[in-house]
Amino acid sequence: MQPFEHGPIEGLICQQHKDFQHPFRKFFNEVKPTTVVEIGIGQGATSLALNRILKEVGHEYEMISYELYPQGWYSMLSNEGITVRICNLFTDDYQNIRDSNKDEIVNNLQRPGTTVLLCDGGLKRMEVNLLTDYLKPGDFVMAHDYVRNKEYFEEAINHRIWNWCEITDEDIQETIDRNNLEVYMRDEFQNVAWMCRRKPL
Repeated sequence: MQPFEHGPIEGLICQQHKDFQHPFRKFFNEVKPTTVVEIGIGQGATSLALNRILKEVGHEYEMISYELYPQGWYSMLSNEGITVRICNLFTDDYQNIRDSNKDEIVNNLQRPGTTVLLCDGGLKRMEVNLLTDYLKPGDFVMAHDYVRNKEYFEEAINHRIWNWCEITDEDIQETIDRNNLEVYMRDEFQNVAWMCRRKPL
């Protein structure tokens, strides 16, 4: 099995590196987030796996997952305690948050305690760029299909760890600088094609 050919979880397709749960388990145990906001549910297996890791941690939390269109299997996620929200957070050109949904997403990001924002939707760089400013000090922003730069992707990632590069540091550099985002668990998460950065206290 190739690293990017992950088997299903509870019959749901998992579009992740085969080892993705390991760094997330370590991360959730260290951070113990009270709110996890996920952009992009896709086939749902990632949501299910991460929610189960959060349950293992045993810390009180809520996971809120956003997707554009309903799917029959999302009831499985709801039954597991995930709050599934079917709505389009972003304008059609992906340049802004929709006015009709802005209060909701901002309020969810700014709940008390530590928030983790997972960007795994249709345009990850814009999800990071549009939502990170609303995170609180001490919160985390993460993005899938991430590689620090295109050169590193070709040298170390492509056909070895992961075959997709949809977001790099260059794509979000202004957001990184504006929010002073700190790298967190860089090697562990890069090895499963995720970015993890923290908004400093």
